[in-house]
Amino acid sequence: MSHKKKIEADYNNGVISIKKLQDQREFYNKLSKEEKIEIDKKYGTETEKTNNSELNLKDEVEKIENSSSALFYFLSILVGLLYSFIKMSIDSNGDLSVFYRPFTYFFSQLFAVCIISLILSGIISIFNKKSKFIKIFFWTIFTISSLAIFGFISQV
Repeated sequence: MSHKKKIEADYNNGVISIKKLQDQREFYNKLSKEEKIEIDKKYGTETEKTNNSELNLKDEVEKIENSSSALFYFLSILVGLLYSFIKMSIDSNGDLSVFYRPFTYFFSQLFAVCIISLILSGIISIFNKKSKFIKIFFWTIFTISSLAIFGFISQV
C-alpha cells in the first residue's frame, strides 16, 4: 500500500481531516522518486502485517464456526434419537416387545419430528439471517421434542 492509499484510508476512517489529506498529498507529490519508494515501503510493510493478522483472525473464526456447526449437527441427531426412544418407552410403558416392528415405529417418530422441525426452522431462517440454519434447526427440534414429551407424560 502506498502512502497515498494510507492517508486516504485514514481520511475515510475519520482519523484525519480533508485539509490534512490535501497537505499530505502535496507533500508526497513534492518528494523525489527514491523518497516516495521509501515511504511506500514503510506503509506497505505495516499494511501487510495487519492484513496477515486479519486473515489469521478470519481463519480462526471460520474454524470455530465449523466446529460449532459439527457440534450442532451431532446434538440435533442425538435429540431426535432420544425423542424417538423416549416416545416409544412412553407408548409401551417400558415394554418395547409390545411393538410388532419397533424399528419402524422408532424411525417413523424420528422422521416425523425431523420433518416438522425442518419446516419450522426453514420458516424461521427465512426471517433470521444472522444465525446459521443448523443452529436454528437444533433449537427447533429440541423445543418440539421437549414439548411433545412433556405433553405425552402429562396424558399418562
